Amino acid sequence: FISLEMSAELAFMRAISRRIDISESKIMEGSVSGSDISKIEKLVQETSGLPLIIDDQCPSDVVSIDRRIRAAAKEGIKWVVVDYLQLMHYPGRKFDRLSLELGAITYQLHRTAQRFGIGLILLAQIKKTGEFTTSKTKDDIKDGGDSVQAVDVVSVIWRPHDIPEEERERRSKDSPIRDDVMRIETSKHR
Repeated sequence: FISLEMSAELAFMRAISRRIDISESKIMEGSVSGSDISKIEKLVQETSGLPLIIDDQCPSDVVSIDRRIRAAAKEGIKWVVVDYLQLMHYPGRKFDRLSLELGAITYQLHRTAQRFGIGLILLAQIKKTGEFTTSKTKDDIKDGGDSVQAVDVVSVIWRPHDIPEEERERRSKDSPIRDDVMRIETSKHR
């Protein structure tokens, strides 16, 4: 897991927090209850054998990330996740639009992952527009038009909880919106 956005500790804390449904701040402050501690202990036991490497020291240029993918493949790692696409840049090249730069980055990393037989997941930000629909597509990826062309699968993952409160209230009059359900829309698969 290559984290361009947050420290390894924070990325791990966020993953734990989401998995056991205890707020990050509660864990970091140490204000957890006995039942919270039981949840944490159970998670540690369940995941103790899983190999997870969080790299938060990788520069955000495509060359450095490309090197990390190659090194991971040589170490026998099967999957690399990069968080997140919009923070990467392509040094030494000028692009007219951000979407063209992100497309070039995506294409290069995708090609490297294929060449080395490693799975690659690029996390990207969704556009934050005033329109909130019940589904999201590849068109909702912020500046992602050219990146979408370079990859094999585009899945957009989002939660109704991500919709602003007033929009949720308006919709819940027609049918209840469950905050605990994650939506996955796969809008490209080849």
